[in-house]
Amino acid sequence: MLNKKNTWTPSLFRDYRNAEHDACGIVSVMEKRKIATKENIDLCIQSLVKMNHRAGFINGEGDGIGIHIDIPKTLWNEKLKSSGYNPTIVDHPHFIVGHFFLNKQS
Repeated sequence: MLNKKNTWTPSLFRDYRNAEHDACGIVSVMEKRKIATKENIDLCIQSLVKMNHRAGFINGEGDGIGIHIDIPKTLWNEKLKSSGYNPTIVDHPHFIVGHFFLNKQS
């Protein structure tokens, strides 16, 4: 759906519904007061559950979903400190948190 110059323009989206067949769903939950609460995550999970049909959920299995949240730096600072690691690394711009599902034989 690119134009002759191979660039995207807003006019290309005029008839997007004729070409788009993706089944993805997106939920956005934002806390405008900038106060981190579990309620934000609960609202997001409730919304995602209601959209099982958009996540390829069939016969009790789905394609998977995820939630993108800010890293709770205070929590990780405490966790690292209690584990004997340098807690100040949470302030490094490249600090990330990953969750991995590994086979026990791996």
